[in-house]
Amino acid sequence: MFKKISVFSIVMLILSFSITGMVAAKTLKMGAVTGAEANISKAAKHFINLVEERTNGSVKIEYFPGSMLGKAATQLESLRMGELDFFVGGVGWFSQLVGEFNLWATAFVMKDYNHAKAAMDGEPGKIAQGKLLDKYKIRMLDGTWYRAPRQIFSTKKAGPIKSINDLKGVIMRTVPLDAFAIPWGATPATTVSIPYSELYMALQQGVAEAFEGPIDLTVHNKMHEPCKYVSLTSHQFETAGIVISEMTYQGLTKEEQNIITKSAIDTRSFIEELIKSDVEKQLADLREKGQLEIIEDVDRDSFFKALSQVPYKMEAKGIWEKGLYDKVMKIPN
Repeated sequence: MFKKISVFSIVMLILSFSITGMVAAKTLKMGAVTGAEANISKAAKHFINLVEERTNGSVKIEYFPGSMLGKAATQLESLRMGELDFFVGGVGWFSQLVGEFNLWATAFVMKDYNHAKAAMDGEPGKIAQGKLLDKYKIRMLDGTWYRAPRQIFSTKKAGPIKSINDLKGVIMRTVPLDAFAIPWGATPATTVSIPYSELYMALQQGVAEAFEGPIDLTVHNKMHEPCKYVSLTSHQFETAGIVISEMTYQGLTKEEQNIITKSAIDTRSFIEELIKSDVEKQLADLREKGQLEIIEDVDRDSFFKALSQVPYKMEAKGIWEKGLYDKVMKIPN
């Protein structure tokens, strides 16, 4: 009897270990450079919840926002090496590896979000994503998450910006990346490169008189406070992307791969509704408090026409594949 019980116990113990191993959760890491309260972080958490729910807990994801895992370049390298599993952020970050992503980060290229989304889902996006996967082993799960378009904020001294000619003589802070610096350098503005952490004081002291950025992040960071105007130029529609290390992706079951991909796509509507609602509330609040004069009658065509040759000059420098800009322009929006 004792021997029978012992054998039975051992068999059950082995089965217990086997089953435990079969259902043991995979714990993965996701990095971002945006803060924990940013809308893109809220979208990342929504994605994580979908994945954990749909996999019945077999895949768990720990989220590290606010550059906790290093700068974007460091995190992208960790992805390539398989040391980080996911990264989420504006697709412009991926231009550090694949120049074609500059098309979505360059001002006055994408006409609106639908145009940017169609370009990412179409041939230009497939080329950019293909290079990211083939050369760097980073797979884009979705590159069309909505981000608020970028607008121009200006101080009282600079005045309201209603057309490109209003930038003449204005000291404008730009991001020190080709996709930002080259287009703005071609405007009548005097451009300066100032770290974001120093921008508030620069605006107060007149070192900068204008800058550009999305309304949601700008208002959240209170960077609008030294300004008097926000001009709704909607000059850049950079989408956001969520990527996974190919090493991690291949280590998942087929079912888990499908769930993760579908969850990324299903987060599209969540982030679009979230950001649009947030921006609408922020603009209403700014109007009510009279903190900023909101300039809606902007001549966007004056910008697009004056800067129409800039993307070709960028293409000639080899920033992205030759002929790709024309393909983007032919995409209906």
